[in-house]
Amino acid sequence: MADLTPMKYGRVKARFVAGVGDSDDEGTAPDVLPLSGSVTFTLSATALRVVTASPVPTTVYPTPIVAELDGEGYLTYRGSRLVSLLATDDPASTPTDLQWSASFDLRSPLGHSITATSFRFQLPAGTIVDLTEVAPILDAAPNIVITKGERGEPGPTSIPTAQFIGSEIERAGSPAAAAVVQTAKSVGDPRYAPLSVVETVASVAVMAAPTPQSYSSLPRFRRPPELLERPVLRAEQTSASSITWANMVENPSHPDANKRWWLFYSTDHASVHSTTGLFAATAPTPFGPFTDRGLIWRDDTAGLQHETPRVWKDRRLGLYVHTYSMQNAAAARIPDAVGSQVSLWATSPDLINWTRRGIAADVTPTDPGDGHTGYMNGPIVVGGREYFYTLFGGTVRGLRTLWRRQPGSGFSLVRDQRVIGSQLNMLRSMQGQSIAITGTPSAASDVTQAGNAAVTSELMWRPTHSAFIAFRGATWVIGPAGNRQAGGVVVDNEIIAAPMASHMAALAEPPSLLDVGDPAPWETSTRFDNFGNTFAYQGRCMFMYRSGGHRGAFGIGEVN
Repeated sequence: MADLTPMKYGRVKARFVAGVGDSDDEGTAPDVLPLSGSVTFTLSATALRVVTASPVPTTVYPTPIVAELDGEGYLTYRGSRLVSLLATDDPASTPTDLQWSASFDLRSPLGHSITATSFRFQLPAGTIVDLTEVAPILDAAPNIVITKGERGEPGPTSIPTAQFIGSEIERAGSPAAAAVVQTAKSVGDPRYAPLSVVETVASVAVMAAPTPQSYSSLPRFRRPPELLERPVLRAEQTSASSITWANMVENPSHPDANKRWWLFYSTDHASVHSTTGLFAATAPTPFGPFTDRGLIWRDDTAGLQHETPRVWKDRRLGLYVHTYSMQNAAAARIPDAVGSQVSLWATSPDLINWTRRGIAADVTPTDPGDGHTGYMNGPIVVGGREYFYTLFGGTVRGLRTLWRRQPGSGFSLVRDQRVIGSQLNMLRSMQGQSIAITGTPSAASDVTQAGNAAVTSELMWRPTHSAFIAFRGATWVIGPAGNRQAGGVVVDNEIIAAPMASHMAALAEPPSLLDVGDPAPWETSTRFDNFGNTFAYQGRCMFMYRSGGHRGAFGIGEVN
């Protein structure tokens, strides 16, 4: 809608970061990491009378404006770092001499709530107000407010090791590949708690915290007792030429008890489009016995190679949602697609009848890489927000990107402008632990390696192939880590666990290797070559994984 003439506007800006301990960058000073969250602006008047409005006198009812923090901690609204608000001194409206209030919902890099006091400020027409310059600062003593005064004598040049919040403090940048996110260890980590599963929200298992315990505790992996001797489903039990990306989905309202649990999967880099699609098997429990249902649906509208599915019951839409990758091939162009491979989405009321909805994630013409945004993993629900990961350049090994679902009842994703790198500084600092790699590793602290080699001599972690859980009051990733690979090449992986940064675009701490015990009798030399979705069953947190490559089998891992 067009602006209302003759009303006037001002703009607001801000940046918010958290002070953390020094990382492995140059120097010994503490670092800063961006906060996440939002700021809500509310006008002091519930209604404004604009008698000179064009074309007719108009009454304006201001609504609260919610601006989000972007990946660098800057306040943003609809992609702009300047938030436009009605001026508080506009003579065209009645009443005048208004004020805006700013209230804060901020979170630290580990997802903890940050206490930030709301305050009021004025926004003269045509001005830009930085919230840092107008916010009162609370001293350690209660109820003492320090306002902005004259500049004093120069103080010490070093920063004490303590947590702080600022608006214009820049983190010391790494000379590693541009736009690759790196994080630092935080200081004074709070004590967490052992957690038990209480419910599943989308693909994240939500857990409850009964008793405080040391931060040194880790999630524990085990193979469920029900599946010690066998997998959930073998490739030879299916009609698909290969299997990958297992999704366990419950349909509790289905009248057939043998179709209460649906195991969805796809082929793995099948060269013929007609052999690809969304396949399924059903069972009364996640442990089986499963009956193969064959091909459920294939998108033949446009594009090739319908693979890498995610399926979940979407609470906003009231429908099942299925995301999947397709090649934007010359022989079958996807309308409006830019990249070489994109993520699309479809909906269904019953898990059987699917309707293509369109593109879920794609690049722009100016984005780096070769335009591969397939392998979507999500939704991952953190603090009420839904996140998704995709690849960001298929021949650029190790690059991923993060998407966030927009508020509302639709399915619209906006990409975080950071690119997620391999974070080798984290993977190489696993508390004295190591992962065997082939060849000589790179000397770089991070790698955005391009090339045609299907396997390279370096480590990578895979947010597109991992499980995300709530644990010890923070969001943790549990997933495979091993030799960098692409193009469907199968490699053996270890399982790592680490807390995520609050913005979800990086690890917050160096990961730890989980003890996975001896291989199950059915697991091959490639024990964990990719992960599927996360789900809850009878109060237990579980995730799908594949062992044995394209013609291997699906298993279930349990976290407690």
